[in-house]
Formats: sequence, structure tokens, C-alpha cells
Amino acid sequence: MTPVVCIIGEQDSGKTTLIEKLIGEFVRRGYRVSTVKHTAHSFEIDREGSDSYRHTKAGADKVALSHLTQFAMIEKRMAERGLDDIVHLLEPDTDIILAEGYKGLKDYPKIKLIKDSKKIVSKEENLIATVGSGRPIKKDIPDFDINDPRAIVDFLEEKFLAERHASLKRVDGEIPLPDSRGFPTPVQLKVNGKDVRIKKFVQDILAKAILGMISTLRGTEKPKEVEIRIKV
Repeated sequence: MTPVVCIIGEQDSGKTTLIEKLIGEFVRRGYRVSTVKHTAHSFEIDREGSDSYRHTKAGADKVALSHLTQFAMIEKRMAERGLDDIVHLLEPDTDIILAEGYKGLKDYPKIKLIKDSKKIVSKEENLIATVGSGRPIKKDIPDFDINDPRAIVDFLEEKFLAERHASLKRVDGEIPLPDSRGFPTPVQLKVNGKDVRIKKFVQDILAKAILGMISTLRGTEKPKEVEIRIKV
């Protein structure tokens, strides 16, 4: 199962800022990251007057927007989706999920932003770390600086991603970097004969763009492998 870590804390404590920093560090290391933002307020993601907005207003229960490099779906709900359900939707294509909020869900590990080092920690919070208190609140709960995302990602990597971390480091000569299932990456890049590591989302963008372009050419129906060479 894909690891899920909830980032919790008081309003304006820096949860979004911390998640931004963690995403950047995870991506830099080659991981695929998904996020969930829990909010108590209603929101809209569709622009009034757009085609998808008109579909929704006309009564469609679900409206999907698909583009070469983006996909989104708008869904009418009678009740809020639970985090378990959202994780199930996200986990096939991600290595770790960072959720902002959900402090009331005791089954998920949490990192809490704390400004007051005297604050009482509840067992129900299922804390694995704190951020910003100045010193650990409990001996078995480490505390991190919000401006040191590398240390936090080191901690999460060791705790939840040890096997995945080993596969990312395993680059041996001409053998391409394996994906999360242990198979060679579907998109490989060589520059001057040297393999260049490509992050998963870049692979997806390249593959979709190239396949989209060649689909308009004759004799390219149902390609199983595409090879392109460019001489500069």
C-alpha cells in the first residue's frame, strides 16, 4: 500500500509551506508524489461559462477534462469522500501521498507543526514527528526545522520508502532505472551515448506528446515501441 502521511497543525501554522518543500525534495529524488487537501469550506475548480461548467450545470454527475498533459474530474457528491477512498484513487501512480489536514483520523501517521514546545500531544494523533517546536516534545518523536525538508524526507524515506529508495539508487551501466514495479522505465533518454535519468512525470509528458504527434501519421497504428534519434 502507498504510504500516506498527514500534515496537521493550527490554521496558518505553515502546513501548505511545509508540503511544498517536501514535494520539491521528493521530486528531486525521483519520487512520484500525490497530495490531498482537506478543507471545511466549499470550493469551485471550474470557470463559469466554460464547456465543462455548462455540462455540470446541465445536470451531469461527473465531468472529466482531458488534455495531453493534464486530467481532471468534477464529481457531484452527497457526502464527502473519505481519505481511504481518495488514496485508492491516487495510489496506482504514486510513491507517497501527503495529506494536508485530517487530524481526526487516528489510523494515519501524522507530522504536526507546533510552535509551543509545551503543547500536550495526544496518543490519538498518531504522531511520527513534529516540526518547529524547537525541541522534541517526546523522546520517541523527532522534531524538525520547517526549513530543512531534506532531513524530513530522509526520515520519511527511511521509515516508509526504504525499498523504493534502493531501486532508485540502483543504476548499473546500460541497465535503465527501474520503475516502482521493478520494470525498466518506458521512456529512456541517451545524450552522447550516456543514459540520462528522467523523472516519471517527464516520461509521461514525453510519451504522450510523441505518441500524440505520430498518431496523425500513416503506418503508425498501435505502436509498441518508438525510437527517435536526433543528431545536432
